[in-house]
Amino acid sequence: MPLSGQPACAACGLRLTGPDAVRLWQVDQRLAWLTGERDQLRSERALLLARLAHDGPPPQGEISRRSTQDLLLVLGGVTLALAAAVFAAVTYASLGVLGQVLGMGALTALAVAAAPVAA
Repeated sequence: MPLSGQPACAACGLRLTGPDAVRLWQVDQRLAWLTGERDQLRSERALLLARLAHDGPPPQGEISRRSTQDLLLVLGGVTLALAAAVFAAVTYASLGVLGQVLGMGALTALAVAAAPVAA
């Protein structure tokens, strides 16, 4: 079956009939489709790169400056509380009975004052 209605190309004389001519036409059609697909993908790639470079969200795993400050503040508070507990445990025995009573009273008062805030 001729592809253009002619048995041969008028310009170059290429035979346009037979299974090889049909296959050549199929290959050319597929190449044209792939070229269009490649061009479309390249355009989409350029658009995605532009979005990521200019206004994309920050990459996962990064935290804001404010979150970093809050984290450091909490860690500093925990470290300070731990140091105070170690200091109290080490010096508790050397305080004597009156010092121990005053220390326990202060901790009890602190717990009573913190209860409404915690609730």
